[in-house]
Amino acid sequence: MKYSKDNTVSEYVDVLRSLSCKALISKPTRITEQSSTLIDHIYTTDTKHAIVSGISIFDLSNHLPTFSIVKAADINTTSNNCTVRNMKNFCINDFLFDLYQQLSQSIYHNENSTVNSQFETFVDIFQTVVNNHAPLCNASRKQKRMRQKPWLTPGIYKSILTKNKMYHKVYNKKNTPLYNMYKVYRNNLSRIIKMAKQQYYYTLISSNKNDTKKLHQILSDLI
Repeated sequence: MKYSKDNTVSEYVDVLRSLSCKALISKPTRITEQSSTLIDHIYTTDTKHAIVSGISIFDLSNHLPTFSIVKAADINTTSNNCTVRNMKNFCINDFLFDLYQQLSQSIYHNENSTVNSQFETFVDIFQTVVNNHAPLCNASRKQKRMRQKPWLTPGIYKSILTKNKMYHKVYNKKNTPLYNMYKVYRNNLSRIIKMAKQQYYYTLISSNKNDTKKLHQILSDLI
């Protein structure tokens, strides 16, 4: 900050200091070819908790995003658990063999059992065998994101990581050949993501065009 050079800045900082406000961001958050400016501020009067703050290098806009994390033990958060099947050690042949063995030893083939009881037994055994060979585990952040935006394929996610790595190298080197390469890559990726989203919803709507309730839900998500 130009505290000693600009009266407006010095008055602004003095007012904040008089209110016991502490600045958590001290580096430029908007970098152009001509200047580097700190215009995205975070202030706090909290002196009881440990605070971690900083600037994230992402190309969400021409302003670098800022963050602040308050390490407070008295803050209660509720997590929305999302689970997926762990298929790392899954073998289809072992699964089918185990399922066959379990069904053979059960009352599934009992002639005195009813169709309903046989079906319930089959479901219980099938679920148990599936859990043994492909147990449920908490979804990773990447897996959760993929569920929220199913049109983002693994290939697109890989391209997003490449784009972010490119931005880390050039965010403060505007108007250079490397930055121009990054812009071309970014624009092409944005176009691919837009096309993937359009194709996803086109297929989804086409496959549910005879289901009014489902179609209404899909259109509601789009609006």
